[in-house]
Amino acid sequence: MNWRRRRVLGATIAAATFAGCLGDDGDSTDERDPDGETDDAAHGDDRDAETVIAEYDLADRTGEDPVAISVDAAGDGFDPAGFEIDPSTTVEWTWEGGEAVDAIYPIDVPAECMWDESEPTVPEGDSWDRLFWAPGDYLYGSRDADGEEFTGVFRVRASVDGDDVGSGDGDGNHTNGTEDGTSAEDHADDET
Repeated sequence: MNWRRRRVLGATIAAATFAGCLGDDGDSTDERDPDGETDDAAHGDDRDAETVIAEYDLADRTGEDPVAISVDAAGDGFDPAGFEIDPSTTVEWTWEGGEAVDAIYPIDVPAECMWDESEPTVPEGDSWDRLFWAPGDYLYGSRDADGEEFTGVFRVRASVDGDDVGSGDGDGNHTNGTEDGTSAEDHADDET
């Protein structure tokens, strides 16, 4: 065998070995069920706020600000588990369970909200709040001390009285339609 064939043979063996390292190890969680759906597709609706919220009798918390939600990770989860609020309303979650639990995290929220907050744990008696201005359905969760997830839902209703609810900066902070957070009336004074 000459050097050229040995190099080609060696390169082929090396490539085949390397390709084997990149292949599927057979432990995929994307296994098909007998109906032909993936495991994720079969359970996808339980992570969709619009679908999940239809299962709840929403408590009417419109007109309230802030809206108080209790968190009992040892038993009932969120109370109320589902509610409806006005735009630009602050929701305050207060932990009442005995052990520290994970903070509130978003599962499915409107794109305008950009809620990506996460904190490691929240001890009993502590609270966390956030301003919600973007209309739509929200699915959120937390975990108990054993790591079991519990979820809640709420709807920020669209403004019905024609008020401009402004826009947010993505961090839950409300601004009134201008980039610098000042009102349109403030800018009108600058033009005169």
